[in-house]
Amino acid sequence: RAPCACVRAMVLSSGDPAAMPPWAGIALLCPKGWLTEELRDPEDEGLEDYCICLLRSWTGWSTSASLPGAPLAPADLALARANLVDAQLGDEVCLALRVAAVRSTFERTGMMVAANPPPSFARRDLQQILVREGPAAFTAFLCDWGIRLVPDDLSELAWFLMPGPQGEEHIFLTRVPDAAEVSWAALGGQELGSLVWMTPSRVLQLYSRGDLELTLMQWYVLHELSRSLPKLHALPDLLAAPPSKAAPLWFPTPVKLCKASGADREEMHLLLPGDADHPSSPGVSGQRHRLMTELVGSELRVRGLELSAGANSRL
Repeated sequence: RAPCACVRAMVLSSGDPAAMPPWAGIALLCPKGWLTEELRDPEDEGLEDYCICLLRSWTGWSTSASLPGAPLAPADLALARANLVDAQLGDEVCLALRVAAVRSTFERTGMMVAANPPPSFARRDLQQILVREGPAAFTAFLCDWGIRLVPDDLSELAWFLMPGPQGEEHIFLTRVPDAAEVSWAALGGQELGSLVWMTPSRVLQLYSRGDLELTLMQWYVLHELSRSLPKLHALPDLLAAPPSKAAPLWFPTPVKLCKASGADREEMHLLLPGDADHPSSPGVSGQRHRLMTELVGSELRVRGLELSAGANSRL
C-alpha cells in the first residue's frame, strides 16, 4: 500500500480562512452475525454478509445518511505533530486525518476502533464529554485513560478531487474489532437522528428511491463495496490487489473527477480514471468509466456508474 498522498488537506495549515478543511470518516463494517435484530433494518435483504454503520438524520423533508466522521480540526494536527519526529507536513496531515476519523467515530457512535477501548464503567460519560468539549479534549482523553491509537489498523481509500471548489473527503475502512464493541454503539449528541446498520446494497436501494441522501464520495464507496465485496472475508485480498483503473477506490491516492465534454448543468457525467476521455488517466478508445449524475433541486445526485468491459487496466 502506498503512503497517503494528501493534496488539498494541507490547506488547513495554510492560514487561509476560506479554506474548507477536509472531512475524515470511517466505513465501519460488521459481520451480520454480530448484530442483533434490534440493530438491523428488518427490510434489508442485501446479499452482502456484513453491514456498514451509518448515521441517519432528518432535515426538513429530507433524510440524509453519512459514515461517522468529522472535519479535520487543528487539535487533530497538533496531536499528530506531537507524535511524529522529523516529519514532513504531509506526514502530519496523513496521521491527523486518521486521528480525526477515530476521534469522531467514537464521539458519534460510541465505538472505539484502531485503539484499545476505554474502561466500560466510564464509556458513555466519556463519549458525551468529547461531544460536548470538542476535538481539543481528545488528547487528554487518550492520556488520562491510557488509550493508545493504532493508526495502521485503518485502511485508507482513494478520495475524489472534484472539479471546482468542492470539499474533500477522506474515508478509511476497518472492521468492528469484535461483537462486544458493537454492543456499545450509541448515537452521540442530542441531534435528531439515529445510528443504523445496513448492507451496502440496501443503502444504495434507498438512495435510488430518493429515501435518503449521500455525498458523492460516500455513494461511490458503498457502490464499490456492493460491487467488489459480497463477502467480508475477502477484504484483505481486495485491499492487497494491484491498483486498477476500474476500481481506483482500493488504492490510497487522489482520484481526479473531470466533467465530460458537452455536459450541461442539469445532467453531468464525471469521468473516472480509465475512461477514454479522462484527460490525465485515459483508457483505451471507447472505454467508459464515469459517474452519471443529475441536478435535483440544489443537490447533485448519482444515477449510476457506467463501466464498460475492458476497463481493468492498471493505474
